Amino acid sequence: MNSLIATLLRTIVFTPIFAALLAFTFNMGQEGAWWGMVIGNGIGSLLMYVWAGYFLRALLKTEPLAKVDGVAA
Repeated sequence: MNSLIATLLRTIVFTPIFAALLAFTFNMGQEGAWWGMVIGNGIGSLLMYVWAGYFLRALLKTEPLAKVDGVAA
């Protein structure tokens, strides 16, 4: 589920916003749209990397539920 959310955010939110921003707001045309796609994917990927770091740190801090003969259940 986390991967789905990350992919949707990156491809449906960040990429179109930056593509439209550079193409229309900064009046760069088609080249701005291409650069916006690159920037949107880059920022989205960086954000997902930070999110994954927080997720893994929280996951590693949790304790196992129970131990049976030295093996975590």
